[in-house]
Amino acid sequence: KRGQALAIVSKWPVLGRSQRAVWGECQGSGKKPYRTAIDFGEAAGGPAFRCSCPSRKFPCKHSLGLFLLWVRQGGFSPSAPPEWVVQWLQKRAETAAKKKEQQATKEGSEQAREKKAQQAQKRIERREKKVAEGLADLDQWLQDIMRRGLADLPNMPYSFWDQAAARL
Repeated sequence: KRGQALAIVSKWPVLGRSQRAVWGECQGSGKKPYRTAIDFGEAAGGPAFRCSCPSRKFPCKHSLGLFLLWVRQGGFSPSAPPEWVVQWLQKRAETAAKKKEQQATKEGSEQAREKKAQQAQKRIERREKKVAEGLADLDQWLQDIMRRGLADLPNMPYSFWDQAAARL
C-alpha cells in the first residue's frame, strides 16, 4: 500500500536493471532524487533494499514502489549499473564473504572445541584410573599391616609412613 503511488514509470526518471539488481531514481521532497536499488543476489536469501531517503521504515515506500514497478512492468532496460549501485553490491558481496568466513571459522572452532572436550575426557579417565590404582595400593598396604599386626606400628620409622604417603 505504501509503494503503490510510486509504482508509476513517470515518477522514476532513471530506471535500470542488471542480472543481479534493479535501480532507479525517484524525485522526492528534496533537491536530489532518492536513489533506490534492489539486490536479487542469491547469497542474500531474498531481495535486499537500499534507498537514500531518510525514512525509518524498511523497506521504504520508494523501495516498495520500485519493486512493484519492476514486477508489474518488467520493461526496465538492461544497462550497466551506476557507481553507487556497484559500490553497494560490492559491499554486500564483501559482507557475505565475511559471514561465510566467520561461519567456516566457527565450524573450525566447534571442531577444536570438540577435540578439546575429547582430550579433557581422556584426562579425566586417566586421572580416575590413577585414583583407582592408588586406592587398590592403599587397600593392599592396609591388608599387609593387618596381617603383620598392629603391635609393630608405633616402632616403625617415618620412612615407612612416608613411602605410603608418596605412593598415594
